[in-house]
Amino acid sequence: MLRKLLQHLYFPVFALTLWVQTAYAQQKKTTPAAKPKTATNTPQKNNTAPKPDTRYKRVIVNTDSIKKAQAATARTRYKIVYVNTDTVKKMKTVIDSSGFYSKRNPDVPGFDFKPLKLVLNKKPLTAILNNSYMRYPKTEQYQWHFDIYFEYKYKGKDGAPDVIEQRILNDLTTKLVQKLQSINLVHYVGYSDYDGYRDVLFYTNQKNQVQNAVDAFQRQYRSQRKINYRLESDPDWSNLTFYLH
Repeated sequence: MLRKLLQHLYFPVFALTLWVQTAYAQQKKTTPAAKPKTATNTPQKNNTAPKPDTRYKRVIVNTDSIKKAQAATARTRYKIVYVNTDTVKKMKTVIDSSGFYSKRNPDVPGFDFKPLKLVLNKKPLTAILNNSYMRYPKTEQYQWHFDIYFEYKYKGKDGAPDVIEQRILNDLTTKLVQKLQSINLVHYVGYSDYDGYRDVLFYTNQKNQVQNAVDAFQRQYRSQRKINYRLESDPDWSNLTFYLH
């Protein structure tokens, strides 16, 4: 009886086995084969630090030191001086030249130079003026007014020329006064520093001679500072009313 049972099960089992083999063969044909892995050209990360450039050195510099060094270099051409009351005495010596100027022009009333400091339109004005010309009685005889002015470059915080610029301007003013000393009948009244310019004030009756001398001075020293001048007839000396009153 067991033999009959095995005979009945043989054909179903055989058919099921055949069906499984056929299905597996078909699935193998339809599934694509996996591609083999190939090497790629993706660059690998380099974790090593780049070599420093030995041509340059990294230096930490204090910028304040650079500014101080530049300022010191710029100031070596000129000696730092501080203007005080002695400047007035020196101005008298320069103009008088041991009596030469006053002897050539007896109409010079004196050398009473005094400093003047004030604020005009919120800007500082400093001047050194000869107060001997206050209420001068001979203004009509010397009607030609020369205002020779130098442009100054370096200013302090208040807008006035700093001590180095004052040294340069004083040097130019001295040379100008000495040049005009050789011309008779020239009155040097003084100078003022205001709004970027130094104005050097003269009165004379020798218009052409003084103008030629000023033109020559301008050509000689214009490389140091911008120099120009104004010339006008002022028989009442009204341009000095602001300074001498």
